[in-house]
Amino acid sequence: NAPLDCPSELTQVTPLNNGNLMLYTEVVLSPTGSDGSESILCARLESDSESWVGFGISPAGTMDGANTIIGNAAYDSVAKYNSTGDITKYA
Repeated sequence: NAPLDCPSELTQVTPLNNGNLMLYTEVVLSPTGSDGSESILCARLESDSESWVGFGISPAGTMDGANTIIGNAAYDSVAKYNSTGDITKYA
């Protein structure tokens, strides 16, 4: 199998709140049809401020059981978390 590479240019842009942007491109790996295509999402989140940004994917549409990626500009870090949906411990 060839490595999964994202293109250097992300062609789609979605404005988020407070001037933040999500730039992305879908890379089709196996075009087997409109319902059976395999693809990867190549994305970059951009923020004008020095803050944290996050992105989550959930099979159930909730925080519980979601995979989240959180970046913190102040610490120059990006990490993956498995979310429990319990936000009280972060308050």
